[in-house]
Amino acid sequence: MKKTIFKVIGLSVILFLVAIFSVQAVAIDASTTRDLFKPVASAQEKIDQRCAFLTDKIATKIRAYDASKARHASAYNNLKDRLIKIVNQLDARGLDTGDLKVDLITLDQKITKFAEDYRSYINNLAETKSYACGHSQGEFASQLKDTRASMLIIKQDIVAIKSFYSTTIKPDLIALKAQIRNLKPATTTPAAATSTANN
Repeated sequence: MKKTIFKVIGLSVILFLVAIFSVQAVAIDASTTRDLFKPVASAQEKIDQRCAFLTDKIATKIRAYDASKARHASAYNNLKDRLIKIVNQLDARGLDTGDLKVDLITLDQKITKFAEDYRSYINNLAETKSYACGHSQGEFASQLKDTRASMLIIKQDIVAIKSFYSTTIKPDLIALKAQIRNLKPATTTPAAATSTANN
């Protein structure tokens, strides 16, 4: 009886080990056969996939830059509108706003240049989509390089507007604030007025 129990236990262990190793072998075989039957993409299919990816990426960038342009243009136009309102209010009070009016003309020119450069950048970026990806013999890369150069011009325009505001417009506004202080009549308290009258 002991021999049969040992035989049954031994046989069970052997069957268990065989079952484990056969499952692993089937798993290995299934994964390798899956890879064997997987279709290999041709070079042209890879180029087409890459081109589709680049086209989508360019379209996404165009949408993002359009939104960015709208934010910048809105901020610059709000600044210009606020300055026009300030000039009108200060003109009504009789202050000299000549410098600020000149600043407004210059700011408007800078904003217009920014908008034109941005429009040029978006057009350059859109032109990159028109080249047959993979068949343009370097024209796509050349156009992309030109597009990057026009983006640097836009960044310079943004810096120029910020710099113009902080170095020119802001000091002119401070000077106008000083003019407002000089226009206000010196207010005297009633106690100060009676003490000067008694002397």
